[in-house]
Amino acid sequence: MSDYPEHDKLAAVSEESQAQGELLDWLSDQGVHLMVWDTREEAFLHWSKPINQILAEYHGIDLGKVEAEKRAMLKTLRERAASPELHPRNDAGAFVNNAHDNGHLLLDSGGAEELR
Repeated sequence: MSDYPEHDKLAAVSEESQAQGELLDWLSDQGVHLMVWDTREEAFLHWSKPINQILAEYHGIDLGKVEAEKRAMLKTLRERAASPELHPRNDAGAFVNNAHDNGHLLLDSGGAEELR
């Protein structure tokens, strides 16, 4: 398991969840809606919970934890991107391009360019 367990769970069910979401969207387009019984109103009411939340709950995925993991991922990426070892500069302060020609995106003082 990685440092991002909710994302691991999400990845494990993504194909199944995608199909389920498409079915729910299609049913909605056909006029079929999920309803809940409201005991106070004594009537069925439209279930207003978003599909992604319904599917996350069904699959045991905590969307709050997914969001926290995304923030942690971004923080890690920003820290790595700010690392001087990854972005050496010459005496003039411009980024030194020391990557190999392998199709990766390179950033330098002139912007971004893709090798190939």
